[in-house]
Amino acid sequence: MGQKARVNYPYYKENIATYPIQVEQSINKTLNEDLPAIEHIEYATILKIRKLLATISETVPFTPNITNLDAAIEIGRHALVKYLYLLDKAGILLCITEPNQTLQTLAKPQKVYLDNTNIIHSLAFQNINLGNIRETFFANQLRTKHRVNTAENGDFTIDGTLIFEVVGKNKGGSQINTILKPKIFT
Repeated sequence: MGQKARVNYPYYKENIATYPIQVEQSINKTLNEDLPAIEHIEYATILKIRKLLATISETVPFTPNITNLDAAIEIGRHALVKYLYLLDKAGILLCITEPNQTLQTLAKPQKVYLDNTNIIHSLAFQNINLGNIRETFFANQLRTKHRVNTAENGDFTIDGTLIFEVVGKNKGGSQINTILKPKIFT
């Protein structure tokens, strides 16, 4: 049903000051060594994937406009969607699809997050949005044991039945108030 446990970064105990740099180095290792080892990816493509990752890290949660994105990164639509899902599989991105889609169909994800809050603090340290932190943490934690998809009313559908709205200071549960009587957790 859910996915296996995601990436862990055990070196936070070594030196908290250099921790974000070490997370970024792990991402670089994944891009430079791991992806080319499992997929036939040339160096020029790795540069395009880095550009994609930079674009996403600046605007998370990212709702992909595939046409604009593939033009900006100079990569075809099919390849772009494939790379989004490779980065998801590598534990760098968290791609959320509609409930009737799966990662295997290579359909365009509806939302793209950095995989976890550690990556957010390492790559998007200037544009960190607290609401994004909350949504990323929620989706990252639940997807280890459950199927997480987008919701028509709300942020996420869990296992096709539960709808969640991740609320914060300026965000209430009004999106899901019409669906039964929701319990709102902050």
